[in-house]
Amino acid sequence: MSGTDKYIFQEDARQEEARLNREALNLLRYLRMTLKVTKIYDPGNQIVHEQIHLLFSLLQSLLQSQKEAVLLLRQNTLFFNGSRVRFSFRNYDLVKSIIGEMSKRSIGLLRFLPDLSEEELKNFLFILAPKRLSGSAVFEGLVRDMEQKEIKNIRLEKLALVDVLTGNEEDVVKIFFLAIAHLKGIFGRLMRGESFSLNMTRRLMHSLFNHISHNEAFALGLTTIKNFDDYTLNHSVNVCILSIALGRRLGLDKRELTDLGISAFLHDYGKMEIPKEILDKPGKLEAEERRLMERHSQIGAQKLLRLKEYSPVPVGAINVAIEHHVREDLTGYPRYYKKKNISLYSKIVRMCDIFDAMTSPRPYRDKVFTRDEVLKIMMAEAGDSFNPILLKVFAQMLGLFPVGTLVQLDTGELAIVFEPNPEPSLAFRPKVKIITNRQGHRIDGDVVDTAAILSETNAFERTIVRSLDPAKFGIQVSDYFLARVQAVPPPESPAAGEATGPNS
Repeated sequence: MSGTDKYIFQEDARQEEARLNREALNLLRYLRMTLKVTKIYDPGNQIVHEQIHLLFSLLQSLLQSQKEAVLLLRQNTLFFNGSRVRFSFRNYDLVKSIIGEMSKRSIGLLRFLPDLSEEELKNFLFILAPKRLSGSAVFEGLVRDMEQKEIKNIRLEKLALVDVLTGNEEDVVKIFFLAIAHLKGIFGRLMRGESFSLNMTRRLMHSLFNHISHNEAFALGLTTIKNFDDYTLNHSVNVCILSIALGRRLGLDKRELTDLGISAFLHDYGKMEIPKEILDKPGKLEAEERRLMERHSQIGAQKLLRLKEYSPVPVGAINVAIEHHVREDLTGYPRYYKKKNISLYSKIVRMCDIFDAMTSPRPYRDKVFTRDEVLKIMMAEAGDSFNPILLKVFAQMLGLFPVGTLVQLDTGELAIVFEPNPEPSLAFRPKVKIITNRQGHRIDGDVVDTAAILSETNAFERTIVRSLDPAKFGIQVSDYFLARVQAVPPPESPAAGEATGPNS
């Protein structure tokens, strides 16, 4: 094949992939809207009839050209007719909602066949729509109902066990502390004037990406770890996890996520030359101390630039080192910053940097903000300090009650948010781990879904009343995430019966 022929072939393949992706996203839009109306209205409603007809017409068009329309879910990634569905932050919610609908029903494959009738499609959608998501045999119930309705041109396959599992949480914890030790080693080598390779760092980023893909909520929960010996190391790993998770939601590919992860990992590289007495000074910095502190971004960029001669440091890491204190309106520091814009990586890392810093205890700050408080403060600064679109995706990733938030329930129980609800309309109803009973006594309770409904009353079983400051109750939130891999109650939990509730 000549160079010209090869180029034409590659270009045709790209165009075909782009066309498939447009068709996939269009199908997902119609499918999501139709599922919504079938959940709200009864089968005879005109709105339902019109929406199902629109979806059926689209499927007919796809089936004529493609012979089948297949949605496949593998390891939290969606494929349409064998091609991965690619998305940007603008349609992330769309793709995530369909992944959520399939996952909740243990559907790994959804296949529409050419002889599909509109009546079959209607019956299938109303089998999916009711509140039938309790119990472990949801998929089997769907198949049984489809057989009773004689739906033959829609096929389901169960989600594979490897895709149901959320990833090895023990491995995530090991990687978390390995990353801290690895970064400490990098800083030490550089302080001694020694060179090093980033190959190990890249492998760490790949591992973090894989575990975030399998169990994003647990990885985000580990960023509640704040009590490691060296704040800068612990903070840098937290920012790295948050940045990779956000970049993944924005649709960055694996290579880009690796570079973003390294950039976040090394964003405070310049602080290694700032005296510890300045970094940890309990009071307000003097003018000269502030000037020195602000130089860390410039120092980091210069050192990474020199390091690039020996190791393939991503260009993005150099940008992030110097830009991660530059606001969206281009104020901040360094004050001589003259570019008209900042890089995407820098916008992401700045957001994650501030979120983790404000939720961490520091000697110069009287207050440690709760995770939802920080999110509200950041949202108030959208447009000035942060890119509003990226901030919206970041907030959706964390949830209105971010993972790791201590909350009080209307039952009187205290709980820790373990997983956000993927459904936007249920954003106030995450999964939480119960840590006190209704009398306020500390327990090692279950993880429950605050979106669960009592069948007798059709009311929510639990509702979050407010968020709380864990320090006021002597609660170390990270212990509850670490306890999941230790098979023991959180190490600092008082014995059952010790009053710790908000009214004790």
